[in-house]
This record gives sequence, structure tokens and C-alpha cells, in this order.
Amino acid sequence: MIRVVAAVISKNGRVLLAERATGPRAGTWEFPGGKVERGELPRSALRRELEEELGVVVEVGAEMARVVHHYPDMTIDLSLMQVTIITGVPEPNEHHRLQWLNLSAINRDSLSGADARVVDQIIGTLQGLRARER
Repeated sequence: MIRVVAAVISKNGRVLLAERATGPRAGTWEFPGGKVERGELPRSALRRELEEELGVVVEVGAEMARVVHHYPDMTIDLSLMQVTIITGVPEPNEHHRLQWLNLSAINRDSLSGADARVVDQIIGTLQGLRARER
């Protein structure tokens, strides 16, 4: 099983998604992030991955969702964490492109399998956070 971390970066009611450029799931959309390396803490891995993939420095907050998902070629344990960009503007350094999307309008069929499974959890968590901010 591969441990994977991904970011929920929200801005103006939208979240940042990245289109995979290569590999077996090329062309699908995902929350940006990547694999946790041996000996690495998940939050440290997410900071490293986002600096490499997007060119941003971030603050990693709470875990928003977690799922174990079986792909034909691997099984992943995916954690999605709330992330705030401290410096930089996201650029698709390792992805085909980036897009800010309203979660409720996302076509789940365009997402990687694990990412599609957590959209409803993330919507609920973001709505709860917004309600507390008011």
C-alpha cells in the first residue's frame, strides 16, 4: 500500500485541481500532492510535494478526508489535508494544467478514483468551516 497525501486549497469557494500529465491515470484530475517517502511525515511530504509540483510554500492544516482506494496497478491510502498558500502562485510544474473549480459542479468521472470518492466529504467539511467563519 502506498501512502499518499493531497491538498485541498480553496479560494473564493473553489478548490485547486490538477490534471495528471503522465502515467496510467494521465488526463484525470486530482487534488495536488504525492507519495510520502520512507521516514517522512505526511505533512512534511505534502509541503515538499506542493513546492515541487506547484512552486508554492504552504501551511498544512487539518486532515479533511481519508480513503483507501484500489487501482488495478496499486492500492493507495490517501489523506487530504486543508492547505493555505503562504507564498507563490500555483504553476503546473508536473501537471498538464491546473484549474480552480467549484466542488459541487465537478464531474466526478473526470477525477482519479480515490479523489472522486472523497469529494462529498470535502464539500461537507468546507461548508462546516464556512459556517463557523460567519
